[in-house]
Amino acid sequence: MVRTTLCMALALLFCNANTTNAQLTDNFDSYPVGDELFQNGWEGWGGVTAAAGRVSNAQAFSAPNSLALEFNDDAINPMGTPNSGCWEFTCQMYIPSGTTGMPYFIMLNDYDPACLMCVWSVQIQFDAENGLFFDDFNPTMACTEMLFDQWFEIRVVMDFDNDVMSQWVDGQQLGAAGQTWSDRSGTAGAAELSILDLFSNGASTFFVDDVNFVSTTTCDLGPGAPTTAGADTTQVFRGIQTSGSDADMTMSDDTAATFNPGFTINNTEAPVWMIYEANINPFLADFIVESNAGTPGLSYTVELFDYVLGDWEEVAVESETFNMDSVTVHTLINNPGVQDHFNFDVDGDGNADFPFCPQVRSRVGWRQTGFTINFPWEVRIDQAGWQLTVNPPPAP
Repeated sequence: MVRTTLCMALALLFCNANTTNAQLTDNFDSYPVGDELFQNGWEGWGGVTAAAGRVSNAQAFSAPNSLALEFNDDAINPMGTPNSGCWEFTCQMYIPSGTTGMPYFIMLNDYDPACLMCVWSVQIQFDAENGLFFDDFNPTMACTEMLFDQWFEIRVVMDFDNDVMSQWVDGQQLGAAGQTWSDRSGTAGAAELSILDLFSNGASTFFVDDVNFVSTTTCDLGPGAPTTAGADTTQVFRGIQTSGSDADMTMSDDTAATFNPGFTINNTEAPVWMIYEANINPFLADFIVESNAGTPGLSYTVELFDYVLGDWEEVAVESETFNMDSVTVHTLINNPGVQDHFNFDVDGDGNADFPFCPQVRSRVGWRQTGFTINFPWEVRIDQAGWQLTVNPPPAP
């Protein structure tokens, strides 16, 4: 096999499938600038020399060189094919502003040159043209704004003994800690690493530097991403905030932000009105509100913004209580026929501009609807945001 032949010749790479000390450390500084990288385990997908990328000094995290990838490049490295113990991978990536296409960072747990038995475990897509990145195998992850013109770290921790992994981009953990490694793509695979794959996917030039893959004594899988996505923007549209912060409204922990009513000019306006915007997959998201009141006689409405009609749609009306009650709105999941209306639509054609990672907007308004025992009344918001779910509930 190609991998076996290559591994016998490498000084820095040990490829016994049962090894516990296989590792790769490469900063690309020892290679001549302009060389196609067909050495130290690096090759192109399927053995294609020209797809392995080239050594460049145009950018470097550790001077002078890095690996440049562009257009048809698809550089792979077996990195020792370990199948036991704890392992940590890190590298630095640089994507210039103005980059076109969608570069990928990929790891496979099974690979052959003809890809008859390929199984993917990690597939992070960098949508350079829309400025977002997301995990192809974890659609519950809120899409995140990319970093351009600066180096950022990709980190993956693998525990092959327990068949689990965790991953980070620029210090942000993507999804839950300890996700199953072998079948993240939906296809059953193996608890091992077969190859690292740096795939250009038709993109213009981007860079990778300081690749490190080492065995570790412990598996630091991290705390995992929160179950509720914090809104990209939280706007106090109306109301007087008397305590707390935006962070106090991101999780159910009884740490709340407190608001008194603001000035209104008619009875259709809510004296406390909050707007939440986020980039998220609405097929796998509910909007959740957890709050309570300091007096009876209050209620709140939940509205979703219809980007096609350009107006808010009321989807829930709830009576507020003294208890910290939770209300979940399933509208985005259970009404697929109108789903595109709530996706970000810049050009006004009625379709989501980012179909796999759209922007959504919600608005929650608290108002007096009955007798209150004190004024100004008070509402405490413990949690409000987009609740991530692995599987959508069945339609009614």
